[in-house]
Amino acid sequence: MRVRTMWHDRKIGMAIALMTLLLMASAAFGNPPAGPTLTTPTTSNVGVNMATLNLQASATGTGYFTLLAGTGAACGSGTQVKAGQTAGGATAPYHGSLPLNANTPGIYTVRNLTQNTGYTICFTADNGTILQATPAKAPLTTTATADQTGYTWGKMGSAGFASVYGFNSSLAFAPDGTLYFSFQDYTQQVRATVMKYDGASWVAVGSPGFSAGQAGSTSLAFAPDGTPYVAYQDGGNNYRATVMKYNGSSWVAVGSPGFSAGLAGTTSLAFAPDGTPYVAYQDGGNNSKVTVMKFDGTSWVALGSPGFSAGEADYTSLAFAPDGTAYVAYLDWVNSGKATVMKFDGTSWAAVGSVGFSAGQAEYTSLAFAPGGTPYVAYKDVANSSKATVMKFAGSSWTAVGGAGFSAGEAGTPSLAFAPDGTPCVAYQDWGNNSKATVMKFNGTSWSAMGRAGFSAGNASITLLAFAPDGTPTVAFVGGGTGETVMQFAAPGSLDTKYLLTVNAGTGGTVMPASATKYSSLSMPGIIATANPGYYFNGWSLVSGDGIIFNPNSPATQVLMLYQPTTVSASFISNATMLSATLDNFDIGTTGGVRSWGTSLYNTTSNTTAYAVQVDNVAISSSGRCKPTFTVTGGSVSDTIGPHVYWNNSLAVDFTGCAPLAKFNVDLSYSFTVNGFRYAGKKSYTGLRQ
Repeated sequence: MRVRTMWHDRKIGMAIALMTLLLMASAAFGNPPAGPTLTTPTTSNVGVNMATLNLQASATGTGYFTLLAGTGAACGSGTQVKAGQTAGGATAPYHGSLPLNANTPGIYTVRNLTQNTGYTICFTADNGTILQATPAKAPLTTTATADQTGYTWGKMGSAGFASVYGFNSSLAFAPDGTLYFSFQDYTQQVRATVMKYDGASWVAVGSPGFSAGQAGSTSLAFAPDGTPYVAYQDGGNNYRATVMKYNGSSWVAVGSPGFSAGLAGTTSLAFAPDGTPYVAYQDGGNNSKVTVMKFDGTSWVALGSPGFSAGEADYTSLAFAPDGTAYVAYLDWVNSGKATVMKFDGTSWAAVGSVGFSAGQAEYTSLAFAPGGTPYVAYKDVANSSKATVMKFAGSSWTAVGGAGFSAGEAGTPSLAFAPDGTPCVAYQDWGNNSKATVMKFNGTSWSAMGRAGFSAGNASITLLAFAPDGTPTVAFVGGGTGETVMQFAAPGSLDTKYLLTVNAGTGGTVMPASATKYSSLSMPGIIATANPGYYFNGWSLVSGDGIIFNPNSPATQVLMLYQPTTVSASFISNATMLSATLDNFDIGTTGGVRSWGTSLYNTTSNTTAYAVQVDNVAISSSGRCKPTFTVTGGSVSDTIGPHVYWNNSLAVDFTGCAPLAKFNVDLSYSFTVNGFRYAGKKSYTGLRQ
């Protein structure tokens, strides 16, 4: 048995060797093993500055793409696409990679594109071993930004929608254009909260205050697949760095919470072209120098040496160049608090140009790349009266863009972003305009205000700037106290936010408007309730939202719409339910053929009073020839019946000439008034005897 097993193993080995030789021979004769079958790339969410690529292959493995200038560009080989290169071997303007499952589209959103520009998508994939040698290709053209002539700054949702604590907020657009905002939430024990704008109001993404403890320096970014991530200084883990992502229902930790060596200040989150999240921060575990860490799929590892800056650093700002190189800008305390930018060369961190290149102390450094790949840094320039300055790296040195200190006055918390046409723009708290918000853009020669300088209603601190996929500039700021406000530069009236008013009807009536309708904030739409026969209107109630019902007791009234979708409901009560009638044909009193029957009406409600109550009529009929007559004692006297109160009356019925066993049918009719409306009720009895 042992011999057979050994011989069996030998045959398997020989078969494997033969297969290997055949594959080698096939490759040698120009027939290499084929990689996965590729599906022609498609796109979605195409905007002026970003687009989502939909990439699919027949095998599970890794997908690779390049995005080349021009819709008819020639793709390189599969190997070149994987390396992020053009057909000529140069670095492609944009490239990336993503995991793929067999026959399932993978999505990758490319950002920082140029508006109204054609590109070519080159895509290849492997199956874990073999790379498809011939890429698939498809054209992509970004849209054009609308003419913004006459645009003004307007609010998105309500002012002060979030209570922000400190300099700890971040702003970013999802691939579908939804705006997200992360912050240290004053109402949630200064823990982390992320909100998004749903087109009418700001709503929480997952649970508010989802972090384990206080969350400082929140930094929000979207992975290429559209997943929102947030990095922050985690007070629940000794103020070390933590990164969490939203899985569609809740926020979950990415790797271990509190992964940094020590306290992590001014955290800055960004994604590499392969979708790997990176975090830069002031590293308290390494003498407050700069450290950058990346998530390797299991844990967080340092990129280069931890604490690589020459000395203590502040205001760390991380960004990736289009070629995938990581850059970080910071205030460099060992160089007199001036600005320094460093990049990772594949082995270690090296200075980009001179260290400490700004004229003086550079606060609130903000790093961003132009679509062509040039790094820019904006900062509060203490050497120039603390005004705003933007500098760019011109190949060998840093030069001012449009002159240093271009703002009208001191500039607080400058935030740098590029418009879809490649124009650098800066938002800041403008001390030259009463500390209000201002956005400036560079026109190629000088800086000018986008819209009106100082456009916010009041003080605007902690300014944040981002461009929507349609090219709309968007600014977030704290407008006095802790209330957050977001404004967009848009066509007049386009941000006239409307909120849904839903009017529900309870059993027993109908309402107008019958379908949910959107109304502008501070408008006063009318609402009407109409009771069905046998019912009466019993009042309006606010089900949800912040609308105000002018007169809840009137069937026709108005709702003051404020800043939330609002639902109101009309209730109705049936007449029979409102007052319960009872007829007692006991011998209350007898005079000859006249008998007294007792009647009573009972108010069954808990909070509604019936007014002007009276018995209007009693109709008595008999199957025989007898026709009894009656007199309502006190029936003409109006009265009031409060909740859970009985109201009594009596009938004098003359049965003269009626047989003792005759049966009678009685209909008792009554009426009453509620909320100014008159209602009628009726109670019928059959088979009564005298």
